[in-house]
Amino acid sequence: ALPQRGALQRWGRHARFALPAPVRGDVTYTATFSRVPVGYTVVWVSEGVELERDETVPYGTMPMYNGVAPVKQATAQYTFEFVGWAPEVSAVTQSVTYYAQFMPTVRSYTVTFYGEDGTTVLDAVSVLYGAMAVYSKPVPTKAETEAYTYTFENWVTAPGGSVTDTLMS
Repeated sequence: ALPQRGALQRWGRHARFALPAPVRGDVTYTATFSRVPVGYTVVWVSEGVELERDETVPYGTMPMYNGVAPVKQATAQYTFEFVGWAPEVSAVTQSVTYYAQFMPTVRSYTVTFYGEDGTTVLDAVSVLYGAMAVYSKPVPTKAETEAYTYTFENWVTAPGGSVTDTLMS
């Protein structure tokens, strides 16, 4: 039987696979082989987009991504930091696809509270996305006039605006 794996290079005594040769006495044939490395495909993917495809990566070698670090687009709620690949990158034993992994961080926003004039800053707080903004300073006041007294009513989203946000005072 012929050996199982590899590319048969030649029969030691007769090149070009000229078997059987005319027999004129006892003869032994020995199979020889050339080594052909098995190559595997390694694919690098981020957010459904193929970033790199490495063909014929030799068995047992550590694959390496050669591009710039993958980036995931921020959303209103999160920013994302690239943290590695899944599955964990390891020596090649078969074709494999690696997927970029990202760590989400909840975004924070600055909420600025202005006086009625729209220019005097009363307070500014950093608030995580989805959290409630809290105004923790003294309740804003307005000096009374001969015709009116003023009581703080609510916050509006723009000076002179009429739309209120749900804020905790």
